[in-house]
Amino acid sequence: MFLGFTVYVKFGSGENWRRAENVVRLFSDCFSREQPFSSYLNNFSEILWSLTVGFCLFCLALLRFFHPQRRINSFLLYSTALIALLMLDDLFRFSLILALFLGVPKLLMYVLYGIAFLFLGFYFKRKVVSTPYGILIAGLFLFVFSNTVDLLPLQGQATPVVLEEGSKLLGLLNLTYYYWSVCWSEATRSLTINRDSVNSV
Repeated sequence: MFLGFTVYVKFGSGENWRRAENVVRLFSDCFSREQPFSSYLNNFSEILWSLTVGFCLFCLALLRFFHPQRRINSFLLYSTALIALLMLDDLFRFSLILALFLGVPKLLMYVLYGIAFLFLGFYFKRKVVSTPYGILIAGLFLFVFSNTVDLLPLQGQATPVVLEEGSKLLGLLNLTYYYWSVCWSEATRSLTINRDSVNSV
């Protein structure tokens, strides 16, 4: 990758300084003296995405070690894959890139993500019902609201951003708390069962 950057700066098209500036921009920090709070909430969203994926992966690894055949393992595996995909889309703007360069409507991508969550809910219905699913529903509703705002041609600058990014952040908080609660409950239950079985022996 770094060799590619070097070749691009030395031999790419356009002016040398502009090519170098493009590479520097890829590694530049969000913080600056002029804009000290730039991207703070966006970075916090990325942390929440990562925490949610981390909770699910850790709990999945733990449960597969002690109880490899439980259905919760499939639920966590599917959830991890879906949340990781959403995280990567949010980080690298896959939906936006597909819309700009390939003409794939963002609405189509949002619908596909929605179908994936509906599949999660129906396929693992019994498991979801046994969890605090109200938090999950609230989070998903906030995501739908955020994506709807993104598709609407709202006037102004601050209002559309607050409505879209703010509701997405609240949705992420709900999603993170939901999976933390599920993972904590399942991990402690699994460890308790394993401890009791060892003590009985």
